[in-house]
Amino acid sequence: MITITVSNAARYALAAILGFAPLVCIAQATQDEQVDLGGYKLFVSESGSGKPSVVFEAGLGEDVATWRDVQPQISKFALTLAYDRAGLDRSDPSPHPKTVEEMASELHSLLRASKVPPPYILVGHSLEPVINFATVAAPDLRA
Repeated sequence: MITITVSNAARYALAAILGFAPLVCIAQATQDEQVDLGGYKLFVSESGSGKPSVVFEAGLGEDVATWRDVQPQISKFALTLAYDRAGLDRSDPSPHPKTVEEMASELHSLLRASKVPPPYILVGHSLEPVINFATVAAPDLRA
């Protein structure tokens, strides 16, 4: 599993660089849905196909809209998933405390429940690299 931390400007650069790789690819339709994590649901936006699976983690207090310009570009050549963490925008609040460990556990559960296959590239900014690193620690998520 690879974790990448990027600033806003770097997100656009990442999309531009990666977007040129598959020049013959076309952006995939986005599928939005609620994924049940056992009593509460998280909103996910998934598009693209293939490996690796690129998981976008928005900054603290932000939602999937953070990645609206980047996700379509990456979905041209990879499966992508962006989601609203528990309690944000279109996701239900979690009955669990908001700790880094719990947010990493929710991401882990979300990847399993939504059947997003490894290997994963976790892309985040702001506080989210902390969640990404905690998620990487889960041995059954490693490729």
